[in-house]
Amino acid sequence: MAVSFSVGALSRRGDLTYGSQFVKVEVPARCRAGLPVPPWPRVVPRRLAGRVNRLNRRHRVVIVPDPMHLTEILKPDFIRVPLEATAKQAVIFELVDLLAEKVGLTDSQPLRDAVWSREMTRTTGIGHGLAIPHGKLTGLGGLCMAMGVAREPIEFGAIDGCPVELVMLLASPIDQTGPHIQALAQISKVMTDAAFRNQLKTAESAEGLYATLQAWEQQG
Repeated sequence: MAVSFSVGALSRRGDLTYGSQFVKVEVPARCRAGLPVPPWPRVVPRRLAGRVNRLNRRHRVVIVPDPMHLTEILKPDFIRVPLEATAKQAVIFELVDLLAEKVGLTDSQPLRDAVWSREMTRTTGIGHGLAIPHGKLTGLGGLCMAMGVAREPIEFGAIDGCPVELVMLLASPIDQTGPHIQALAQISKVMTDAAFRNQLKTAESAEGLYATLQAWEQQG
């Protein structure tokens, strides 16, 4: 049995960089002897995270974070159905501007620049009609997400050559990578479920898309 942890107020998902206050640690029976804070599993304050890391080094156990739910970082008013823009850059900037407005950024241009610079490095069209443009920006309070459904399929230079219909924008602080990686892992699950992808692409409203996503994550 590997070490696992849950973070936040005992129920919130994420990792040690995601605003967590507690760490739930479960230790294999063969490793429990001599550990300083029995019994296990044990919920410890975040300030003891260093002790958790030392246990990990001492006993060669694996820490497995709970999966992030996208509905923890995405709300209906961060979703646009349909998107007004019909070209790649315009669609990305439309979502950047939406996200900037909702999180209270006074100027969306730095985030536009960060996301577009990343896009020019390599396409974020990952196939199956899905794109995940993303960028990092100093001053963001945490991981943010915006989402949109294209009015018409958009040429995105995707890796499978297919046009994009569903765009998920991620923006995160420069000094936080854990939540960003977790969100990408959860989004990757969308790729493997064709029926669910089609449900998202054919959503008729932001509220409907959010409800569909929420129901899917609760089932998973």
